[in-house]
Amino acid sequence: MRNYVEFTYPRIYKKILFASIIVMFVITIWVAAGLVPILLSLGGQTGTPARPIDTLFASLLVAFILFCFSTVLVIQLNSAQDFVLSERGLHLQVFHFWWRELHWDDVLEIKDPWPHPGLTAVVLTRLTPLHRLLGVVYAFTDRPVFIIQVALGVEEYQKALGIIRKNAVNLR
Repeated sequence: MRNYVEFTYPRIYKKILFASIIVMFVITIWVAAGLVPILLSLGGQTGTPARPIDTLFASLLVAFILFCFSTVLVIQLNSAQDFVLSERGLHLQVFHFWWRELHWDDVLEIKDPWPHPGLTAVVLTRLTPLHRLLGVVYAFTDRPVFIIQVALGVEEYQKALGIIRKNAVNLR
């Protein structure tokens, strides 16, 4: 007898998600590379070398833009995590290559994020720092969350939420 239920997102959904991440990465590099000459030319006249403070400012601004866009890309990458629900708890696929096991005691609540229809945020006691950022963005909490989407399939989505509600010990 099988004592676990596996939930995976459709392959086409993951391929589209991965393609959009690649496109966003290329656009980010293109924008950042295009900003450097523009910012450097603002500080000095054309043809003259830029002042060191202008070069530093341009470099820091580009680094900040790359950091912001890479954070968005990592959030997007983890928006469709596969997961397994068993008698022991949740088994989440983190960053598409690493599995993390959580017990049912770690589930605190289930939230439906207001501006994001079709998503459900499962608030947990522990996970990665990135999942804390997901908690701030989707569930307005400082706790880590993982997201379940209707893209999983409506029946699978309802089944997963039912299993979590049934087994979670500390559910509010």
